[in-house]
Amino acid sequence: MWNYFSTFFGESQSNSGSNDTSKHKQTCYYELLGVSNSASSLEFKKAYRARALVLHPDKNPTRVEEATGLFMEIQQAYEVLSGIFYFLTSRS
Repeated sequence: MWNYFSTFFGESQSNSGSNDTSKHKQTCYYELLGVSNSASSLEFKKAYRARALVLHPDKNPTRVEEATGLFMEIQQAYEVLSGIFYFLTSRS
């Protein structure tokens, strides 16, 4: 769940033979927010706020560029997943 942020927080990351040299990699928004795919809208919101507090650029003055990039990914994940959740619940 927190593997995505391990590099940001200085923890070691094992690359067991993965040679991902592409600039674009797929991101699982559920994994990024740390929620399951059956989470409620309240769980999405709580997870987003928790991650946003930790990764906000103002909270990381020594790593502003890196924190900004991760913060933007968290925002995008929340927007996409909350939009999907809204779409699915409004059709009922």
